[in-house]
Amino acid sequence: MGAILCSENDLSLLANLHSDMVPVREAAFRILLAENLRSLAKRYPDLDDHYRRLAKAMRRHQTSPDILIAQALARKRPGHGAIVIEPVALWTQVVMICDFYDHQACECLDYHTTKAREIVGQIRQDAYERDGLSEGRLYQSSLWGLE
Repeated sequence: MGAILCSENDLSLLANLHSDMVPVREAAFRILLAENLRSLAKRYPDLDDHYRRLAKAMRRHQTSPDILIAQALARKRPGHGAIVIEPVALWTQVVMICDFYDHQACECLDYHTTKAREIVGQIRQDAYERDGLSEGRLYQSSLWGLE
């Protein structure tokens, strides 16, 4: 299994869904980023300082999750014009981003006990409660990461 550094947009989406309070969002962004880096260091012991410098420069975007997803869809699927995201598609995409994050951050054996995993689990549960799907055609057509 491989791992990559999640994008600012992926981490921002998750952090912005975690709380309505800016300080909590900022803390969540940093927690998620740190766990992603810890996973990369475990997976790739000779991790280049380039990734650490990239991570240090990352900032949380205040953009709402639906706009972050619409922008990613427009970049990855050009020519579709204005993209309107139905609620089930939005929340299914959130489930996919949670799965994507877990994949990038799970290299350490204790990942399931971390605050990052708790944050992502809460977001995933909220998405399920809003009719997000974790299987089927809609889930399979969702973006694996926003960048």
